[in-house]
Amino acid sequence: MLSCGPGLPGGFPEPELVCGQDYLRLMVQKRALQEQGFNASSAHLIDPRCHQQVDHPEAMWYLVERSKGVCGNVVKTNGTHITYSNMLFVYPADPTNVSLPVPMSVPFTCVFPLDDVTSLNAAIQYQPPGGRVGVVRSGDPTRASMTLYQRPDYSQPFPSGPVSLPLGSALHVGVSMENYDNNGFVLVLENCYVTNSPSADDLVQHALIQNRCPVDRRHVAVVENGRSQRARFSALLFLFHGTYDDVYLHCRISLCDRDSGPCSSNCSRRQARSAGASANQLPVTVGPISWF
Repeated sequence: MLSCGPGLPGGFPEPELVCGQDYLRLMVQKRALQEQGFNASSAHLIDPRCHQQVDHPEAMWYLVERSKGVCGNVVKTNGTHITYSNMLFVYPADPTNVSLPVPMSVPFTCVFPLDDVTSLNAAIQYQPPGGRVGVVRSGDPTRASMTLYQRPDYSQPFPSGPVSLPLGSALHVGVSMENYDNNGFVLVLENCYVTNSPSADDLVQHALIQNRCPVDRRHVAVVENGRSQRARFSALLFLFHGTYDDVYLHCRISLCDRDSGPCSSNCSRRQARSAGASANQLPVTVGPISWF
C-alpha cells in the first residue's frame, strides 16, 4: 500500500481498531480530530466512494466490510494468517483556496490467524508495503473443521465421538472453513493420510491424497478441492500396516487466492512429487476410527 498524505499529527491518540467477523471498525475521537483541524465527516477509505460512518457523540466509527476487493482492501495470506489492510483519509475542516487540501492518512491492518493456533507462538509482526505500519490488531482465528459422513451425498454426519466402520467401507469426508467470508480464497486439500496416533506429525503414515490428488483412484475419489471454502472426498478404508488398531485421519490444508492462478490440480497429469508438509499448510484431524 503506497504512503499518501501526512500521517497522524504529533500527540494524536491512536485510533481504536476492532477486527470483527464481518467488518473492520476504526474509531477516532471526534474531539481529537477537531483540535487538529480535521472534519470527522469528510473521511473515506482508499476507494473514495467508501465512507460508511457511524456518528457517536464522542467518536466517529469508520467501517469497511471484511472482504477482498471491497473499498480498496488489500488481502493477503501467508498460510498462517490472513491480513486485511486499508487506509482512512480525513480532510481539513477549513481548507484553503490556494492549494488542494492534504488529508491525514491512517493505515490500518487486521490480522486473522488461521486454524493451527499452536503454531502462532510468535507475536504478530506485519509490515505493509511502503513501511507504513499504522494501526494493527488481531481478530478471532479462522478455523477449519473436518466432518465424517455416513452417506455419499455428505448429508448425514456421524455423531461426535469415535467412529466404527466395517473394513472396506467408504468414508465420506468434508472439510470446511468456519468464521470465514467469501473473499476470493478457496480451501485446498494438499495432503490427506491416516496414522495410528492422533498426531498429524506421526512419521508412520498411509497416504490418501498427495499434492492435491488421490494416491490410488481405486480407493480414493476427490469430489471437490480448490473450488470453494469446502472440500470433499471419499475413501475406502482397509487395514493399514496390517493391524486392527484405531486410526486417525489427517488433512493438511491451505488457502489459495483464485485471482493469482489455478487452485485446483489436473490430477490426470500428476507427476510424483514429494509430499512433505509446507509451512503454509495447516493440519486438521478427526478420529479415532475403529474397525469391525
